[in-house]
Amino acid sequence: MLEAACIRAGIEVIKVAPQYTSKIGLYKYSHQYNLNIHNAAALVIGRRACNIREKVPRAIRNRFLYNVDSVKSFDKKNEWGQWGEISGKIKAELNKNYKNPRKGKGFVANRKELLGIA
Repeated sequence: MLEAACIRAGIEVIKVAPQYTSKIGLYKYSHQYNLNIHNAAALVIGRRACNIREKVPRAIRNRFLYNVDSVKSFDKKNEWGQWGEISGKIKAELNKNYKNPRKGKGFVANRKELLGIA
C-alpha cells in the first residue's frame, strides 16, 4: 500500500533488506546520536539505501572476540553473520554478568561496563 501510494505521488521507492537494522542501530548509533532504538534502525535503513555498509565497530569487535581463531572465523563471515555473532555474544554477556542490570535493561544501561570503557 505504501509503495503504491509513493509511486502514485512520484516518490522514489528503494527497497532494502531489514536484517539486523535494530541491532546495528542499537550498538552503533543509539548512544552516538542519542536516538532510541527505532530511530537508530531507521538511520541504518537509510544508510543501506545509500549503499553504505555497516562494519562492526572496533571497540565491540575487540571486546567480544577473544582469540585468533575466533577472529579468523569472524572475518570469513558476511556483514550480517558478523552482526549476528556479536549480538549473540553481547546477549550471553548480559545474561551471565548482569542479572540485575542498572535501571533499564540490557545494552543501553550497561554499555560502558560491557565495552570496558567505564
